[in-house]
Amino acid sequence: MIVSDWVWDEETYPNCFLFAITRADGQFTQVFECSDRRNDIARIIACFRYMKENNQTMFGFNSLGFDYPIAHDTFLKNPERYEKMSGALIAKALYEAAQNQIESMRGRFPKTIPERDHQAPQADLYKIWHFDNAAKATGLKMIEFNMRAHNIEDLPYPVSTYLTHEQMDNLRTYNLHDVEMTRQFYLKSNFCSS
Repeated sequence: MIVSDWVWDEETYPNCFLFAITRADGQFTQVFECSDRRNDIARIIACFRYMKENNQTMFGFNSLGFDYPIAHDTFLKNPERYEKMSGALIAKALYEAAQNQIESMRGRFPKTIPERDHQAPQADLYKIWHFDNAAKATGLKMIEFNMRAHNIEDLPYPVSTYLTHEQMDNLRTYNLHDVEMTRQFYLKSNFCSS
């Protein structure tokens, strides 16, 4: 395990955006939120800046195909604009960016961000393990099953749902679960140092 490595994941709903991150050793776990009750966008932007300035690598699962393009094309590309928006408007904008990214993934050439343009070092376990190959395509839930996870959780609400505050709290738990399962997969990967 390398302590300069971090594991992250996003959840995007029309009225709630969550960004969870933890260091590869499981320390320093944090969940940031943008919604009608909270606006952590300045802290999210600061997190990405910290990663870049300190050469910390952010590992995700299908993060280069989904999570990172959403962050890059919105608050990383234009932080000043997003820092002036309310949490609810940010959630809405990020949900729309997520829907655009999903639509691009249906095409032959999904939108990706060239590495030279990354605002923080990125690594994607989905690509490292070649799960982006049609013959090997595997989702995080199947990996959880193969790792014999005690609890395999599906997304708790349809993606287009406008969440209540209680549902946002449940989504937060789900987001942390996905980050932990991604971290466990990171730890089982052979490229990690001990």
